[in-house]
Amino acid sequence: KDLLGLAELSAEEISDLLDRADRFWEPAGSPAAAAFRMRRLSVVNLILEPSTRTRCAFEIAEERLGVEHVSLRWGEALSLAKGETLLDTVRTLAAMGVNVVVIRHPEVGVPAQIAASVAEVHVVNAGDGAGEHPTQGLIDLLSLRRRWGSLDGRRVLIVGDIAHSRVARSNYHGLVALGARVVLCGPKTLLPLAEEWPRATLTADLDGALEDCDAV
Repeated sequence: KDLLGLAELSAEEISDLLDRADRFWEPAGSPAAAAFRMRRLSVVNLILEPSTRTRCAFEIAEERLGVEHVSLRWGEALSLAKGETLLDTVRTLAAMGVNVVVIRHPEVGVPAQIAASVAEVHVVNAGDGAGEHPTQGLIDLLSLRRRWGSLDGRRVLIVGDIAHSRVARSNYHGLVALGARVVLCGPKTLLPLAEEWPRATLTADLDGALEDCDAV
């Protein structure tokens, strides 16, 4: 029902999502997009922390695919500011006929809490704290798959503040599910505990990590 993270998806489910995205790739933004409107979708983007790329990416994608959409941004005059809870807000949107809620929130787990509490809507996690950012992970997986055809056996290096990166976490789960070998590289103070990423190689040596990589 919901897209909360890539950790909970199987390789088959991830591949199915990428296959669907491939079918939308060319028609998006063209008159042919109308052929994909299987049923009316009403989407509200609840962007509750500062965001440029994610908010714009969702809005542009929704527009190109002919989806009814509204964005509510942090800092606007929302009822949250006068005591309404986020759960109340989503229930109100559901009563209006909204069937997809995209949530960007600074706290880990908030999209999952909303998904468990409001059965009438599909929740898409657009980034929850240092948790996951599954749609960004899917974009990266799709880009690599379109280039290579398959990720199986590829060596992918992720560089940066891995311990606090929701994008790195989603990429890790998606890459290992599709058979890639993942190397995580960053300063030792910004690397996670190895047991938290059991199928990755962790290193602080960037020069060594760059050897024999298929993508960075």
